Parts: sequence; C-alpha cells; structure tokens
Amino acid sequence: MNLTSQMAWTYGALLLGGCAHRIWNEPIGALAPGDRYEMANRLLDNSEDVFVVLAFSGGGTRAAYFGLFGDRIFDRYRRDFVTRD
Repeated sequence: MNLTSQMAWTYGALLLGGCAHRIWNEPIGALAPGDRYEMANRLLDNSEDVFVVLAFSGGGTRAAYFGLFGDRIFDRYRRDFVTRD
C-alpha cells in the first residue's frame, strides 16, 4: 500500500471516528419566571413611547459578496445572483 492510499485510509478512519462521538447537552430544567428570556422580563425599564423590533435572516451570501467586491455589488449583484439560473 502506498503512502497516498495509507493517508486516505487514515483520514477516512478519523473522519468516521469523529462521527461516532456525541456531546450530550444538559437539560435546562425549570426556570424561574424572571430568568426566562421574555419581553416582559427584558423590557421592564423601557419607555412606552418607543418600540423597536429588528429581525435578521439570511444575508450571508450578500454580505460575503459585498465584503469581497465592495461597491461593485451594485453593478453586478443582479446579474450574478438574482437573475442567474
């Protein structure tokens, strides 16, 4: 068996061995009402006049593209991603 074949077998064994181990998370258990992450607990001292909600989803591809190409995104993004099949 040559070196490349031995390395491939070793890599494969390590890869499969990594899949055989699992770290179990400890259960959270019961929480006191003040310990839970709820709006009633987190917004106690805020003004009633202003309410702001932010939600972010996805955007990784766009952010990476902007990080790589900067302002060129405005000229090429539609062609490269939006209308590409």
